[in-house]
Amino acid sequence: MKHGLTPLLAALGVLLFAVGCAGGDPPEIDCDTATVKGYAELGEAFAYCTQCHGATRADEGIALHTYELAVEHASRSERSIANGSMPPDETMPESLETDFYTWAQCGTPP
Repeated sequence: MKHGLTPLLAALGVLLFAVGCAGGDPPEIDCDTATVKGYAELGEAFAYCTQCHGATRADEGIALHTYELAVEHASRSERSIANGSMPPDETMPESLETDFYTWAQCGTPP
């Protein structure tokens, strides 16, 4: 039994390492030097979100189609983009990700 457990533990270790590497924290933004776009200017970035988290469809109970809702979920959304789980079916361009991180970390202006 001991020998059968070793490969299983090794596989589990590789899986946990892979999940840890796939995840990630959002980059830290220097708000003193960053150009911060307001929510109204982030329509292209939020278009990736509102396909599933909008007025008519709110997967996991999360809607982001209004400024107030986007602010409420800013931190969670930021982490989901950073760890690659959102958007699930496509990749948001890096420039839009950076715009979103900057907005989320630098005051979430309207």
